Amino acid sequence: MVMSRRCAGITGFAMDCGPCGEEERYDTMNLRLARYTRARATIRPSSIDSITQRFHQPTTASHSLTMFLLLASSLLLWVVFYATWSAVTLEQNYRRASTMGIPLVRVPVDPLNIPWQVVEPHFWTLIDYLHLPLPRNSVLLRRGWHFHVKADMHEEMGTVWAIVTPGGIHLNVCDAEALREIFARRGDFVRPREFYSMCTERCLVFFN
Repeated sequence: MVMSRRCAGITGFAMDCGPCGEEERYDTMNLRLARYTRARATIRPSSIDSITQRFHQPTTASHSLTMFLLLASSLLLWVVFYATWSAVTLEQNYRRASTMGIPLVRVPVDPLNIPWQVVEPHFWTLIDYLHLPLPRNSVLLRRGWHFHVKADMHEEMGTVWAIVTPGGIHLNVCDAEALREIFARRGDFVRPREFYSMCTERCLVFFN
């Protein structure tokens, strides 16, 4: 049997299995194995973590963008729904009020609307600061508008007129005999008890 020889510079195993060509083939396999082992050793866990982070970054950004678009579309859908509901109910209330045969004024927001009462002071502060022009009837959306216009609306509209809003019809009367009859006929002119109850509860909480 031919003695096997070990090629210089190769760390591995050598086999006594035949001619030199056969042994060189095994030395080549040892060289490839050594290179593969060194290549694997150069890949550290930190490198793997950085590659993983780069892989997940687009996924996190796309998830945030998806959530933002979902919230924006939900808010837009709610605004469109509320605007449509307000327009429909405003037209229905206006048709109901037209049967009374008195002057009417349309207002897009009910002054008794709770969200509007929260936003209203800040809204008018911004409008007054920017000096934006608004329709004349928009003054009826101010809190305590009676003190701003005083008797001007009655002098223009008459002793009886109404404000039509999406939430209802607000009748304004400036006649002593008509007011006496309204307070006497409690069954025909029903008071909004829910608003009176809210005022009573707030007063009790405040004084207690």
